[in-house]
Amino acid sequence: MVPATVAVQIPDELDANHPEEWKRADVLSFLEANQARYELENDSVSVFRENRVAGRRFLQLTLRDLRKRPYSLPDGAAATIHDFITTLKHSQGTLLHLDFIISHK
Repeated sequence: MVPATVAVQIPDELDANHPEEWKRADVLSFLEANQARYELENDSVSVFRENRVAGRRFLQLTLRDLRKRPYSLPDGAAATIHDFITTLKHSQGTLLHLDFIISHK
């Protein structure tokens, strides 16, 4: 089974090839850059601020993690953010990946 990947926007100031090195502010910047396009509510993004999630931990989150405490995201938001994580993990270390599209601002 091919993992789901989605087109995500990565702000220019972030290193798309090394999301595991992103700071907490970088994770928030990434989520905020994709918030409107994927209709994520503010509270679905702010939970990452409240839990102080940086790049390495962000990439380790599973769909189950996103649905349970402390994140407790609704199913739609959890699935969308999990798709973001899957996309980032599959793009690591590659400049161009057939299943991955990066759109810059």
